[in-house]
Amino acid sequence: REREVAQTCASLAETCPGVYGRVVDLCKPSQKRLHVAVNVALAKFLDAIIVESSEAARACVRYLKERMLPPMTFLPMADLRVSALDPRLQNLIQSQRGLRSGLNCVSYDEKYAKAFNFLLGDVVVADTMADGRRLAFEESRKLGVTCKVVTIVGEAIAKNGNLSVNSEATQAGATRFDLSELEATKARMDGIDRRLHEIHSLDSAGGADMAAMELDMRRIEGRAQENALQLQQCQEELRQKASELETVDASLASVQPDAQRLAVEEARLREEQRALEARVSEAVAGHFAHLSAAMGVEDVRKMEREFRREKEAVEQQTNELNKRLRNLKAEIQMLEQTLEEQRTKDPKQLEAKFSKEVQELQIKEKDLAKQAESLNNKVTDFEQQLVKSHEAERENDKVLSTLRQQGKETRQQLMAAEKKVSDLGSEQQALLSSQSSILRQSFLEGIEVPLLRGGHEALREMAEESQ
Repeated sequence: REREVAQTCASLAETCPGVYGRVVDLCKPSQKRLHVAVNVALAKFLDAIIVESSEAARACVRYLKERMLPPMTFLPMADLRVSALDPRLQNLIQSQRGLRSGLNCVSYDEKYAKAFNFLLGDVVVADTMADGRRLAFEESRKLGVTCKVVTIVGEAIAKNGNLSVNSEATQAGATRFDLSELEATKARMDGIDRRLHEIHSLDSAGGADMAAMELDMRRIEGRAQENALQLQQCQEELRQKASELETVDASLASVQPDAQRLAVEEARLREEQRALEARVSEAVAGHFAHLSAAMGVEDVRKMEREFRREKEAVEQQTNELNKRLRNLKAEIQMLEQTLEEQRTKDPKQLEAKFSKEVQELQIKEKDLAKQAESLNNKVTDFEQQLVKSHEAERENDKVLSTLRQQGKETRQQLMAAEKKVSDLGSEQQALLSSQSSILRQSFLEGIEVPLLRGGHEALREMAEESQ
């Protein structure tokens, strides 16, 4: 039943706000020998639940009814009527040995003080039944005060003077507080058992871990021996690289002047290329300017472009005129055929009509012929001008071809120089990379390498960069 009541109280605390807990859980007797006395003094209120207000109590009652749980007692602190402690009773307790106030026999949180004043405010705990009788029947009556007296062994004297003994509540070591402590002790024992089981499991696993660690240690020792052999090989390779470094330094010293000379030659060739390209541009512009002046035009290239546009326009007009001329000839042929057909019908009328039409067509034909002749003359003039322009253009092409040949030869020389400079630069970069690798490895391995002036500073810088 204790577990069911505790579980119900926990459910109420989770579901209903304002639930603090049971009286037996919220207080503790100040001494072990007072367990029986406090157990008897609280009696039926041991399982009572302290709540904040009557609303919280009503919510708890609804919760119990909805789930058909056993009824419980609730103490709403906001609505409890607690009388002030009678100073006469307090003075009487303090003046006699073997008496103590019920509130002084338990420890609790101050925020529950009102509830425990309600429960134990008028309770006096006596060491013996004789002390309790003297207080209840003599001294308290003289002062006109009433109180409930409980002895340490669980005997009780009510306010009306009735004496009672609850055999279940007065069994030493079997009070509700002892049972609570027993539950807590059992929980601690269960925790200790679990911890011991975990320790045993860890101890069992520790043996396997120790064997695994020994195996790892042997592996590490084997790796250390392999690393020592590799270190010796690296030192041997480092000594070989040191000798190679000396050779590389010598080769680098011999190649450096050639690289500098080729760099200067490359700069000179590039400058000559830029100058040659500028001269070619100036020569072409000057040649076309001279040709334009000789032909008496502002810009011969512009005139050529305009001539080509005009020639295309003239050709288009000529094609249109030829097309119209062919249409007129076709019409004349059709008229002639029509005349041949109509001669038999009315020769005079048809002859006059067709003669007039023929004359009109002949006039149109003459006009078109004149226009075609004029356009042909223009085409002839334009063709002559085009021939002259082509001759001048061929001369310009010859000059431009010569200049391009010179530029091509210059670019070939420049490309050969760039290729040579690139090869020397690649060789220099490879030598520098090999030198840096050897110097860095020698510095990290602590092996002395003969260096030229300034080599120690460069070695230190490369080592710092690697770190």
